[in-house]
Amino acid sequence: MRPYLYLCGLYLAAWARVSSANDVAPARVASPAVATARVRTCGHSPWSTYGKDRGRTSASDGCLDATATVAWMFAPALFKGRVQKIAHAIAEEDAVFVVGTRGQAPFMNRLDPSDKTIRWSYDSRADPPRMEWPTVFRGIVMYVDHGFTSINRETGEHKTAFLDAWGPSIIDESRIYAVNKWQEEGPTLFLGAFDDSLKKLWKGAQFSARGIVISDANGIAFDGGTLFHAANYHFPKLSFVSALEPATGSAKWKVAAVPETSVSAEGGGLYIVERKAKDEFSLVARSQTDGAATWETPVDHPFTAQAPLVTASMIIVHTTKGIVALDRKVGSIRWRLPIVAKPPRTFNATSLAAATGSGTLVVTADDRVRFIDLETGAPKGQVVGLVDVHSPIIVGDAGYVVANHALVRIENRHEARP
Repeated sequence: MRPYLYLCGLYLAAWARVSSANDVAPARVASPAVATARVRTCGHSPWSTYGKDRGRTSASDGCLDATATVAWMFAPALFKGRVQKIAHAIAEEDAVFVVGTRGQAPFMNRLDPSDKTIRWSYDSRADPPRMEWPTVFRGIVMYVDHGFTSINRETGEHKTAFLDAWGPSIIDESRIYAVNKWQEEGPTLFLGAFDDSLKKLWKGAQFSARGIVISDANGIAFDGGTLFHAANYHFPKLSFVSALEPATGSAKWKVAAVPETSVSAEGGGLYIVERKAKDEFSLVARSQTDGAATWETPVDHPFTAQAPLVTASMIIVHTTKGIVALDRKVGSIRWRLPIVAKPPRTFNATSLAAATGSGTLVVTADDRVRFIDLETGAPKGQVVGLVDVHSPIIVGDAGYVVANHALVRIENRHEARP
């Protein structure tokens, strides 16, 4: 079948709607407070990095309804004989930044969200790619996929400091922070801070060994004026969670732990799925003050390495046996939903995003996007007919997912809004 005919069929199939109950039902474990009528307040804050924000909460102030449907699909054509595949996207109200592979090299396009017009394109022409997420803030788009690359948000002009580095990044008002989590022929594994010209300010948490060295988990988050680092360097004695002074990189504290996911940080707490023993895992809440565990709850192995999703009242994780929502204060289980799926075929894929304005949890798995009630875990609707769908993000009343290496925009039906 010709590729464009296949993609057209995929696009039309994605319009199919199932607005009634899903094929799974939640198990209520603890009874929450009596529900009151939800006041709907929809914001438009950007999804500017991996995990939405510097805290990696994956929680947007936007709104997605159960009646949301596909608005458009962006499946880039061959580029001078090179196949293009989308891996992830971040977005602001007036721009979507998609990243993926062009041939064997990382690339990025800036799209207009209204009509998917390409505003500019960046081609690294370096391989191999690891499908890392970019970060946008202060007019800078930072992309660490086979190099530390800073791209001008408006023009697409770019500067690359060095190659052979792959990892997540964060931009604050003063600095750029980035991790190299893959040692191949260049730098060791490290966490560092850089100025806007990509001049190194400090470097720490360095680790190296012979050959190719890949950290099992390696994430950063920023909250309350502190940078947090959760690193699994394969061996328990080398793995840790730490807090650092952003200006200097000096350690505020460091505790032994074996992270299995990235770290999320919000309101004085840190949240990580940690390995406790062989095939034993717990969602652990730690204090940002000293790293001490405030509670921990056993969970199954994480479905992806996504940082736990954080809302005002809950922490939500996707495991290989389904989704678990826990009370943020004490770690008790609020509800479970047995959504089991094949792992996405893309590095660094995620599967959860929250639209807190409408009280909706967006879940991507296998061939569909599910809309779940955040408070109860009850299914609200779904978009079906997709292939290998992952990495949901939400801005305002629109969401984006990646399906079969294409970007899909999902919008609320405006006439259905209250």
